[in-house]
Amino acid sequence: MINPKLTGGLQFCPTKLRVLKRTCILLGLNGDSQLRYTDDRQMGMFYYVSNDQLNEVPGLNDQGPDVLDDIDLEDFKSRFKGFHGEIKGILTCGRVLSGIGNACADEILFDAKVYPFKRCKQLSHDELRRIHHSARQAIVDATLVVRDRMNGQLGHKLRDFLAGH
Repeated sequence: MINPKLTGGLQFCPTKLRVLKRTCILLGLNGDSQLRYTDDRQMGMFYYVSNDQLNEVPGLNDQGPDVLDDIDLEDFKSRFKGFHGEIKGILTCGRVLSGIGNACADEILFDAKVYPFKRCKQLSHDELRRIHHSARQAIVDATLVVRDRMNGQLGHKLRDFLAGH
């Protein structure tokens, strides 16, 4: 179980590829490949647990649905109940939706035309509808760009295509 937090990420590469300084864990795979966990700031967490131990991973059971799950508008709106802070901070809170980081929150709100520091309680129905639409779409669009431009090389951080961030 991996919680990459702010700067963690996975790198799938040949075993012979130079190991980066920020590499924390190497997992040997069949053949001549490795899966590496890298983390610039070493904030992330890596848990080696069995399926029976998943409940023991801190915060895992507190996560909301993944941003790519099929969440209808009413369920989406209900996830924000009880939150009073700024919408950008709430979007990055894993208890509301999981899978949205800082840059993605910027993209979602830019696309939805919602001020990132607007209080959640002040959002109109139309603004929440636009955020709902943009949330999944921003992740899908970014994934397509990154897949195309990274050409299979994981470990690079592409952000020059992001409009809002």
